[in-house]
Amino acid sequence: MRRFELDEDSKLSKGQVKELEEGEKAPIVYDEDSPGLSEEMVKEFRKAAERRKEDNRKQNLTLRVSRKTLAKARKLGKGYTGVISRIIDDAFNDPDFLRKYL
Repeated sequence: MRRFELDEDSKLSKGQVKELEEGEKAPIVYDEDSPGLSEEMVKEFRKAAERRKEDNRKQNLTLRVSRKTLAKARKLGKGYTGVISRIIDDAFNDPDFLRKYL
């Protein structure tokens, strides 16, 4: 199996494009290492995905922070609220860190 890393700023070579086009047309082949899924298995995967999606659903929260902190967060660019959310999640999952602020 060939493996390589792709720089998203570079363009694909003609050979790479041809290889992708050929792969797209190739049939899917199942074997003992990668068996096909039964309808029941597909249903279970869908249920699990929905449960995970529900578990990960975020809720809105109004939070007061200093202007300096908000300015620093905004400098992170698009997605800074997600960064804040992950920091808060990590803080609540670290009892020693959390104890420091109680």
